[in-house]
Amino acid sequence: MRRPDLRSATVESYSWGEVRWMHSAETGAEKLSVGEMVVSPGGQNRLHYHPNCEEVLYVVSGEIEHTLGDAKPVRLKPGMSVLAPPGMPHNSKCVSKEPARMLVAYSSAHHQIVEA
Repeated sequence: MRRPDLRSATVESYSWGEVRWMHSAETGAEKLSVGEMVVSPGGQNRLHYHPNCEEVLYVVSGEIEHTLGDAKPVRLKPGMSVLAPPGMPHNSKCVSKEPARMLVAYSSAHHQIVEA
């Protein structure tokens, strides 16, 4: 069994933060992707959706405002999570003074991202 080592994980960097992939198609996963997402204070990813999978965010530290569809943004603190169904536009904004660290999981090893 391969154990994730975030020091050698594949890292995707963005203007708002980064995602470190623990498991995905690139590491041999067949049906899911799991990573650590870090959003810098004040940073936010663009409104987007995933046509081929669900996404779960679990907040480990920091706080985010998460927008899901047409609903008002919801403030998520450590220990809270949110589920984005396939095709549902969503995004996250870090509203804490420290970076928001989240576990992110997709129900596909090849998750697709489409800007909304």
